[in-house]
Amino acid sequence: MWWLTLHCPHCRAGHFGRVPSEAAAGGVRRTPCGRRVWVVVARVYRPEGAQ
Repeated sequence: MWWLTLHCPHCRAGHFGRVPSEAAAGGVRRTPCGRRVWVVVARVYRPEGAQ
C-alpha cells in the first residue's frame, strides 16, 4: 500500500489516504471533508537503498 497526504484547498486541513499502487495515487479523489480534489504527486519518498 502507498500512503498519500494532501492539503485540502477547501477546508485548509491536511488529509491522508492510501492506494494500492504508486500509479493510482494521482487523479480525482474525494477527501474526508466531502470535497473532490485533483491529486498530483509532487514527491515520492522511498526507504534508503530501495530500488
